[in-house]
Amino acid sequence: MSRDVLTRDVAVSARGIWKCFRHGQEYVTVLEDLDLEVRRGEFVCLVGPSGCGKSTLLSILAGLEPATLGSVETEGSADTDREPVKSAFVFQRDLLLDWRTVLDNVLVGYLLRGESPRPHRDRALELLHQVGLRGTADLHPWQLSGGMRQRVAICRALIDDPDVLFMDEPFGALDALTRERLNDDLIALGGAGEGGKTIVFVTHDVSEAVFLGDRVVVMGARPGRIADDIAVHLPVRGPELRNSPEFFEIAARVRAALHLQDDVAQAERLEMDA
Repeated sequence: MSRDVLTRDVAVSARGIWKCFRHGQEYVTVLEDLDLEVRRGEFVCLVGPSGCGKSTLLSILAGLEPATLGSVETEGSADTDREPVKSAFVFQRDLLLDWRTVLDNVLVGYLLRGESPRPHRDRALELLHQVGLRGTADLHPWQLSGGMRQRVAICRALIDDPDVLFMDEPFGALDALTRERLNDDLIALGGAGEGGKTIVFVTHDVSEAVFLGDRVVVMGARPGRIADDIAVHLPVRGPELRNSPEFFEIAARVRAALHLQDDVAQAERLEMDA
């Protein structure tokens, strides 16, 4: 992590997070005593084995579900004189309304809040243009490809200019080429640095995490905990970056951390079975 990032205010802070679910007569621990800080303008990617609690942690950070123990604070949340931080969530599925137009889907949040979307129409059209969807405003989602639908979902999340964007494997169901193009779009839309969006992004794809993130946080197998926190010191993102030696070096470190967690989980299973 660069010195510039370290001097920024903390946008999201999680302290001592535990998450337990009841399963029959027993409780299953999904997250265990987890701490995480994300600074303003930082892009943090969460990776880890399936079932390690990445999506659960993201939902807790976003305030969509409570932690069993621990606390989450956002920038300024303890200061009553400051406006609360605005956040948005992009889910694994695009969740578009097929009976409404693309433009209506981008603006649907205002309709749900009983506000007029008209003042935001130009902003919505600008976002659609930025992600390569010029001319689609009057189409319906069922007329779009999967990648185009996910672009609409991202525009819907960005329309209200959130300070923090939470993204839960938004490109997981797409082909590799479409995924790379959307990674490029996200960098362009979200920006980077002090003036950019704060983004927390869950993915299973190591290359995606290294390309997008200022940090890649590796989570261990259930119960989920932070196993490694890898800073990504790379130049301005672009398609050519994916072929650089520096990119491959960081990706290899992330993969090594993930393989180590697989070995730990396997050893724990063998110990339980013994």
